[in-house]
Amino acid sequence: MEDTVQPYVQISTTKTWTKASVSAGYTRSQSPSSFGGLSETNQMYMNARYSFTEKLSGLINGFI
Repeated sequence: MEDTVQPYVQISTTKTWTKASVSAGYTRSQSPSSFGGLSETNQMYMNARYSFTEKLSGLINGFI
């Protein structure tokens, strides 16, 4: 069995305030497919979090 290199790139950023934060990023990965080709996966995401109180917070996720 041979080891294969599977390129993977992830770029992300986060902005934080006192009670809130927003994160966004991009992920790309490549791997060999079972049919001899190359399978590529691209994903973009964004998260928003808000702390209502010390013990209660809300989170919204979005993916493309």
